[in-house]
Amino acid sequence: MHGIARVFFRCLTVTLATALPCERKDKDASFVVFGDSWSDTGNTFALTNKTWPTAAYYQGRFSNGPLWLEYLTESRKVDLQDYAFGGATTNNTLVQGYTGSASNIAVPSVIDQVATYLPHFSPNNVHAFWAGGNDVFFGLSAGVTGDQVAANLLSIVEKLSLSGAKAFLLFQLPALDKLPYFATKENIPLQPLFANWTTDFNTALTTRAAAFRAQHADAAVQIFDTRRFIDSDVKGYDNAQEACLNATTQQACAEPNKHVYWDAFHFTTSVHKDIAKEVGKLVKDWLK
Repeated sequence: MHGIARVFFRCLTVTLATALPCERKDKDASFVVFGDSWSDTGNTFALTNKTWPTAAYYQGRFSNGPLWLEYLTESRKVDLQDYAFGGATTNNTLVQGYTGSASNIAVPSVIDQVATYLPHFSPNNVHAFWAGGNDVFFGLSAGVTGDQVAANLLSIVEKLSLSGAKAFLLFQLPALDKLPYFATKENIPLQPLFANWTTDFNTALTTRAAAFRAQHADAAVQIFDTRRFIDSDVKGYDNAQEACLNATTQQACAEPNKHVYWDAFHFTTSVHKDIAKEVGKLVKDWLK
């Protein structure tokens, strides 16, 4: 297992949601996370021999501090297994994911991450997925659709379900068009495309999750409405448009905790903490 982060605690909860009925109270379960840089606690850093992300980032995270899954598992005293890689897509066969300063280092997709995890699988674990954004960034020119990417994720959920997994948390995407990346003159024209793609993906994910739940009455499925939460959460911050970190100088702004975004693509640790609190409410009854 290449640099896979493991942090040992004791219990769990994982919020805001289009929620499907569920309740789990298994003991000795882990919180297992698959995805991209929004959940990567150091796997990409290890893959790149500690060269990416840069020293301006917190201990190999794509932020200025701990991420949502770390805040969550620490507060709930639960074992964390993190398989996420920065730059990851849902399926490298459909869209290859990359990382590094030049986006030229291939990384494991969510499908690959799950394959690495399966030898350590436990049916008591809670499985969380936050991915899809890189599929459109790397695959938009190839015409990759939101429904294709949502289908990838639900096929993975189906595979884990067949292995005995019962608890799943699926993250919708935030409004990608509102990322600081799109504030530059050359990227502004892309905003409508990414806005529509985000909506298509989120709708497809919800629809496919509902269909899965209807066919698996014993499965617990929750969807975190990331876009709605972030759109609401930003109201508590002074700056919701600009990145705190200067990409050229690698110098941070004076007050990072007043910013929603650490860089052009990633949230500050303050926002991650907010996400953790909401997600915690969503699955608080799954594990006690």
